[in-house]
Amino acid sequence: MRLFGRVKTRLPLYCTGLAVVTALAGIVLGLKPASAAGGGLAYDEISRMVITSQGSGPPEAGSYANGSFGADFQAAVNAAAPPKEHHGMFGSIQNAMAMGEQAMNLIKVGTPSTHYYLNGWERTDDPGQKTATIYRGDLHQTIHLDLANKTYYIETPDEKVFESGPRPPMAKPNGTPPPAQPGTAKMTISATSAGLGPKTLDGQSTNGYKQTLKMTVTNATGSCSNGSFGMAMTEFISRYPEPTVSTSSGKAIPQKSSYDPEQMGVKPGCKPTVTARTKVGPLPPSGMFALWTFMDMSGSMNSTPQQSANVPAGSGFGFLVERGNVRTLGASDASLFQVPAGFTKVTEPSSNQ
Repeated sequence: MRLFGRVKTRLPLYCTGLAVVTALAGIVLGLKPASAAGGGLAYDEISRMVITSQGSGPPEAGSYANGSFGADFQAAVNAAAPPKEHHGMFGSIQNAMAMGEQAMNLIKVGTPSTHYYLNGWERTDDPGQKTATIYRGDLHQTIHLDLANKTYYIETPDEKVFESGPRPPMAKPNGTPPPAQPGTAKMTISATSAGLGPKTLDGQSTNGYKQTLKMTVTNATGSCSNGSFGMAMTEFISRYPEPTVSTSSGKAIPQKSSYDPEQMGVKPGCKPTVTARTKVGPLPPSGMFALWTFMDMSGSMNSTPQQSANVPAGSGFGFLVERGNVRTLGASDASLFQVPAGFTKVTEPSSNQ
């Protein structure tokens, strides 16, 4: 099934309720920050989760809490900085409180990062923690920089870790599982797409697109569940192509999710009768760089109509990614993807630490 233009997934009809939420959330989290083939690109990014309700709708593209993307990014960097470490009798309590406060601030202002792409190389900086990771496929290396302490270490591909073969089968519980319970329901699915027109974001020209997916299940019996689910993706696409990254280094690539009903806790016996409605308008162009992306999900799947009626309508959550300070890179920027002069090599941290 092709959903939201460039985002593709296969969703079995029995994947309802939490299974659908899990599957779609996985798509969002697995989205690669996108390419400037032949040229380079760099940008700052803020990502955060947004809780939506009837009283507070989705955020508006180009609406900045501190007046500009740059000011919002700096606020996120300040919030991500490690809190001051306390010592003494009550030091551990103070440290725990400071970490909790920092976590709340990050939820509010978002998580900052800076991304660089050139010649198939990739660098991602964490400005709050003052670290950077460089992926060099041509050198078969992943370089980790501690910008604060001016140290680095280098990882090389481990075939046992990075091999993208099939996952080992999950151990089956002892005994024979109970047979799938049958169930029936009426499922209505509607999908739309529309153009939102041009908008200037952080000085860059973009065009907006919105795509929606709604699913409602009624008259459920047996293993099926009544309820509803909605999802919408809004994007503002720039004139830049998405950056390309070489993966010859063996950098781990997230495997495609396989929506196994046993693994996801879905009862496979449900066999709804499906009615689909579509209204297709303009779709976002493939392979172009998005400056603003918001994916909103809402709804609930319940076992009875009474339970479904008790869930407030319009409540949900979304994932917001904002990008700005976009600039092109060239040959003179190649040093960004090398170990800086004056950095000291250290031993790779143990994976058990």
